Amino acid sequence: MKITKILFALLIVLVTTYYLLDRNLFYYGKSDFTSYNLLPLKIVPDYTAEWEYGFILRDEYGFSIAAKVNSYPFNGKMVYINKVIKYGFSKNQLVAVVSDSSRVIYCLMFAPTPKGRTEFDGVLYSGNKINDFKLDRWIEIDDTYIGNLSFYRNWAMIFSLFLTAVVLYRLIKSIFKKSNQSLTKV
Repeated sequence: MKITKILFALLIVLVTTYYLLDRNLFYYGKSDFTSYNLLPLKIVPDYTAEWEYGFILRDEYGFSIAAKVNSYPFNGKMVYINKVIKYGFSKNQLVAVVSDSSRVIYCLMFAPTPKGRTEFDGVLYSGNKINDFKLDRWIEIDDTYIGNLSFYRNWAMIFSLFLTAVVLYRLIKSIFKKSNQSLTKV
C-alpha cells in the first residue's frame, strides 16, 4: 500500500506539471484547454503550421486580428503582416510586435474603444515605439521554446495516464485481495 501512495503522490505531481505547462502554452496558442481566458479584450492566441498562418491572435469570435493574413493602414499605405514576433499585455490592452514582408517592425495596439462600443480598435505604430508601451508581460514567439514546452507537457500527460492505470490496478487488486481474505475467514 505504501508504493501505491507514492505512485499516487507522483501522479499528482505529474498532473500538476501537465496543468502548469498547458496553462503556459495557452500564451502560445498550443494549450489543450482553451478555457483559461488570460488575455485582455477576450483575445485568444492560436498556433497553426507556419505554411498556413503561423502564430495568430484571434478575437472572441475567432477572427484573426494579428496574423499573416491581416493588414492595417499606416502612414497612408496598407501594411500586410507577415509574422507576429511577440506580444505583450496589461489589464486593458495588448500590443503585438509584427513585421511585414520587408521585415520592417511595427507595433499593433489593441485597446477598448470609446464607451458604448463592445469592440476594440487595432492601431499600427512604428517599431521604435515598443518601449513606449508599459505592459505587464511580454510573450516571445519562439518555435523551439514552444516545441520544448509541448514535448514536456505531452510526456507529463503520457506518464500521468500510465501512472493512473498502475494506481487503479493496484487499488483494485488490493480491494479484491481484502474481499477474498474476508470470504476465507467465514
